[in-house]
Amino acid sequence: MDKDLDGKMDYSLWSGSLRESGRYYIVVEHARDLMEPAYYRFTISGENLSFPLLGETPMASSAPLAEAQAMATEQGSAVTPEMDLTGTGPDFAMAPSFDWKELQSGEYHWYSFTYDEHEDWNEPVTIHLFSEPGSGAVLTVRNGDQAELWRQEGEHDHFGCCVPEEMTVRVEEDDLDEDRWDEETEESAYAVWSADLTESGVYYIVVEHAKNSSEPAFYRFELSGDGLHF
Repeated sequence: MDKDLDGKMDYSLWSGSLRESGRYYIVVEHARDLMEPAYYRFTISGENLSFPLLGETPMASSAPLAEAQAMATEQGSAVTPEMDLTGTGPDFAMAPSFDWKELQSGEYHWYSFTYDEHEDWNEPVTIHLFSEPGSGAVLTVRNGDQAELWRQEGEHDHFGCCVPEEMTVRVEEDDLDEDRWDEETEESAYAVWSADLTESGVYYIVVEHAKNSSEPAFYRFELSGDGLHF
């Protein structure tokens, strides 16, 4: 929630100097005066920390893993040693696959690609996003600094976003789950983002569930352009 309308999510803070070694516990509970489901995440930082997972053997401190666990908790998943962290953050980003995927409410999917700048490139990096329902998924593009901002503060900053361009009829044969879709063709709108990237490096694509919907969404995207590796 952004109560002061400054464009940043509000947060609560606790900080203290622990004077004894040992295991400590963080407990998050649902507010008793709130009837609706709540979503949350937290970050923890400091010296000499480790994060054991249900077992007795402590793990070495790992900020990326702690962030991924926090994201899983935000999405209502139990943190277990066997849980799949794929796509939960920049350190577990997926390679673009162009297949249809399902998004649940509050869920984010992270992808990464590498761009190598060259003066001879003439085809800009372009992303086409297809989703069902048409406004069920939002796709943004982020650089390394913005990924680090998410790691440190949980802020979702970006420099590009797919926006609707036109209506088009797409024939998608065998792309959608046959258990969910009866037709072999799907009519959908697409959103597009295109730009000339000027710096080499790793970039991130984040697809998030639209905040104004509680229903599952299905999406796929196409990524093209010169200098891409994934």
